[in-house]
Amino acid sequence: MQHKYKQLIPVLVLIVCCLWTISIALQGGVDLSGNQYGAFVVLTITVICFFIARPLYKYLLVLTLGLGLFNLINFIPAEVTTGFGIGSLMVYFSPVVFVVVLLTYFLNRNQANKVLIALIGPSPERVEKNRKAQQAEEISKFKTRYAKYTDSELETILQEKKYVPEALQAAREILTNRNTVQK
Repeated sequence: MQHKYKQLIPVLVLIVCCLWTISIALQGGVDLSGNQYGAFVVLTITVICFFIARPLYKYLLVLTLGLGLFNLINFIPAEVTTGFGIGSLMVYFSPVVFVVVLLTYFLNRNQANKVLIALIGPSPERVEKNRKAQQAEEISKFKTRYAKYTDSELETILQEKKYVPEALQAAREILTNRNTVQK
């Protein structure tokens, strides 16, 4: 399979599950439910979308996997669920679709990780705010350390420029404050 079709692999796995369901139904082993017909329709729309409207495909794939994961549509002959919970709160899901979700994640892990980090991680504004707070704290520590330095020692620190930016800023601020107070 070419690289451009790798995004279709999860849907192909679900199509195989649906074909298995249809073959069992044709043999009289199971009566198809609305959930299974819904799975056939959603998969058909997803495949058509892959070839005709590719930008919408990933959203439709996520919708398809979400519906299947929580058993709103069913790709296999029997409704197989597993669940976990805390106390009386139980969450049930389809293990077959869960495996397909893991396969989808594996195929798209780089993009998926970027999306997850963007959703879970701090916002750029918060990162900048934390950076500024940390920088201010470092400057404060250097101010405390340099408080007893003479003006000439502080001037030497500024001229040598072998100190971290926070140390240079602290030295500048101390000199500025001393010059303002003396005037």
